[in-house]
Amino acid sequence: MKAKIITTIPVFNGEAFILQTLASVAAQTLRPDRVVVLDNGSTDRTEEIVRDFKGIACEFIRNPRNLGLFGNFNRCLEFAVATEYLQILHADDIIKPRFYEVMIQALESADGLALAWCLDERIDEYDRRLSLSGRPDGMIEILGRDTFLRKKAELGNQAFCATLLKTSGQPPPVRFREDFPIMGDTVFWAAFGAYC
Repeated sequence: MKAKIITTIPVFNGEAFILQTLASVAAQTLRPDRVVVLDNGSTDRTEEIVRDFKGIACEFIRNPRNLGLFGNFNRCLEFAVATEYLQILHADDIIKPRFYEVMIQALESADGLALAWCLDERIDEYDRRLSLSGRPDGMIEILGRDTFLRKKAELGNQAFCATLLKTSGQPPPVRFREDFPIMGDTVFWAAFGAYC
């Protein structure tokens, strides 16, 4: 049976923040069916923290070698065929308790592949607000493919933590470009959106 939601968490030496990340996933009003932590060869206490976490069941998978940042993101994409919705949540990000509930409501009527994202708030290690990626107004805007691609051409911010992919159990049509170390994620969102 396919999962409804799989949360993947790529990580490398994430002991400082991963507990907060896992707690935010466990606090969801609509919880994921699977939480998969894909470790890229951490040498700190990341594995111990994940294995000891009791708030939600977590799978810990250590990559056979460090695959690099975008290589590990591509490992996350391998779970697309096993779920309706996939998130790649960084190990130093948190999501608000209604994230999946709200995002899935926005995506439910979309056929096939789709993606949704919301505002994200940047804070520092002392929980001080650095920035907000827009003005919150509670509105949901549905973009057509061409409008979405025009927005992506501007190379604006789109945070991983604020993005949910609707995979409909299909393999992703694109992968993260590992030859674009700075812009690999920006290129991915636009390329994935071109198929939505």
